[in-house]
Amino acid sequence: MAAARGDPGAGSAESGAFPRNGCSHEAPMRRRARVLSVIGDLGFGGAEHRLLALARNIDRELFDHSVITINQADPDREETCAMRRCFAESGVELKDLGEGPSGAEGGSPWSKGSRLARRVRKLSRVIAALDVDVVDAHLEPAALVGTISAMLTGRPRAVTLYHPRPLVPKRFWMLAQQIILNNAGLVLTDSEVRARELQSAARLRAPEVRVIPNGIPPPEAARSRDEMRAALALPEDPHICVIGQIGALVEFKGQMVLVEAARSVLEKAPHAYFLIVGYSKHEPHYRRRLEARAAELGISERVKIVSYPGSIGDVWGLIDIHAHASTFDSLPNAVIEGMSLGKPAVVTAVGGVPDAVEHGRSGLVVPPGDAGAFADALLEFLRRPEFARECGEAALRRYMQQYRADLTARRLERCFLDLLAADARRPRIES
Repeated sequence: MAAARGDPGAGSAESGAFPRNGCSHEAPMRRRARVLSVIGDLGFGGAEHRLLALARNIDRELFDHSVITINQADPDREETCAMRRCFAESGVELKDLGEGPSGAEGGSPWSKGSRLARRVRKLSRVIAALDVDVVDAHLEPAALVGTISAMLTGRPRAVTLYHPRPLVPKRFWMLAQQIILNNAGLVLTDSEVRARELQSAARLRAPEVRVIPNGIPPPEAARSRDEMRAALALPEDPHICVIGQIGALVEFKGQMVLVEAARSVLEKAPHAYFLIVGYSKHEPHYRRRLEARAAELGISERVKIVSYPGSIGDVWGLIDIHAHASTFDSLPNAVIEGMSLGKPAVVTAVGGVPDAVEHGRSGLVVPPGDAGAFADALLEFLRRPEFARECGEAALRRYMQQYRADLTARRLERCFLDLLAADARRPRIES
């Protein structure tokens, strides 16, 4: 099995840890490196925010960075339009291949093969027209198209994956997975747990996997707390304590666990209020199930479930205690966002979350799927506000040391340069 390259202070392959600071050397070059980042579509997800942070923070003296989506913008999809506005407001010009959602063309092997071939042809033409030096693909659909296109055009490629398998089962994924893992120059992920799984999933050649946690800027609010209380119809009582979870409305994010925990919390702390914010993904009925369960438990008046298309900083301004009850995850962006804002957090021991949140110091970490333990941890913060404040301050310090957007951008830059250094066929750029 190929070992992941180590760097000082970040662990080594021999110790079983994966490097956290990207690459160890840079290549002398003659012009700016042209990096093309490819993603299937844009929504309010961790991969999209990671890409946005890279686009905002990449060193423009060393890199000419472009972003392209496989799918064209869908004006009827609220979160897609909102995220595209975020890119535009940051001065990032988005291109697209003009494709529609994959499900729109049927699911027969022939249609899937035709669709893949068409997308590869389109992306290959873009790579050649822009004279791209490095292809940087994010998530499964773009990883497959990006890897094949980069191979056909002879470009180095990096792929960013958060799980060895897509969260929504796909036919022929095992074949696609092997194409990606055996042909990517670098596989990037955000936690050591997922890095080990990705290396183990490759059958022919274990890829070089590097751990680069998502780094994001602290979310900024465009509206005041009072404005948001009114907009979301929250109680006007200034003494309520808002416990909030932000994330896609899908079962593995654990919102159902939070609803179950809410009943126990409200029995002992009636001043608490629960706010669940996110868009439905892949599971259109999940929100209704959450609302129905809250009604069954008799707590509907103290649990609000909403989608919000504005700045996520507006929502964070309402939250006093951050809850993230995932039953399966890697390292959710919401956890890092909460840290950047100094929010005390109750999280679950999944993926890389325990590496980011130090139990008892910068938050409380409980077993996944355990509503009772989750409720007890929330009650501890509610009963000990000084302890909650201290955990929030410690979380902010940890964010500043490890999870800032500029730190992630520097780590990714070093990886791009390392790919170029290893590819003798591409021109070198003076740095």
